[in-house]
Amino acid sequence: MQGTTSDTLDTNQKHEYTKSANISKDKNTIRKKARNLQEAKMLLQTLTKRSVRSYSTWDFGREKDTSCISVLVKEKDAINILHAIRTQLDPGMIAFIGTKTTQWFENKEKETEVEIVVGKGDDPFDILRIARTDAINYGMKTEDLIKKLRNLVKDNKIDIIAAETDTVELELVDMPYDLHAFCQELYSLCPDIVDQGIGSIEDLEASMRKDKKIYLWWD
Repeated sequence: MQGTTSDTLDTNQKHEYTKSANISKDKNTIRKKARNLQEAKMLLQTLTKRSVRSYSTWDFGREKDTSCISVLVKEKDAINILHAIRTQLDPGMIAFIGTKTTQWFENKEKETEVEIVVGKGDDPFDILRIARTDAINYGMKTEDLIKKLRNLVKDNKIDIIAAETDTVELELVDMPYDLHAFCQELYSLCPDIVDQGIGSIEDLEASMRKDKKIYLWWD
């Protein structure tokens, strides 16, 4: 199944990100978990060696949310950076992969970067609120979509990895007891996952058994 965070770094690179997240500037003191955006900003700078922005974006990158911070990283690095930053955030802080941008070069090669967003939140679904994710073409605003997703996964543990204007990526922590029925409900919520994506409910079920990932989008 297609997704924005399927690529991973090798084991050594992943270890380096985790080590960077745990060691403070003097290399001797274990860093305390970030309790606010200022501390999270310092952590992101240490982790990514990139400039941290005082906002995240939404509406396909056209609008800014100054209640959050973000940093642009290469798409292939994003999932490991996300896992590293999440281990260093206090409760009340959330992080996710946000808006994706693609830059095309004269030699027709492209480089895709994504935002790592950090903001305040106590509910995992606050990620969708920060991203302003909706399925407006299917009559669902952000809160409508959250209600549908919350009901869908109420008996299963999930991890919201990424969210943009019209996409959400989830990881299944627990496999649904009746996966076929679960996939049918997913299809009802997001027909594009089959009709424009994987092709059939059976193929969706097989993909989820293999990868434990769900990539939803509403064109």
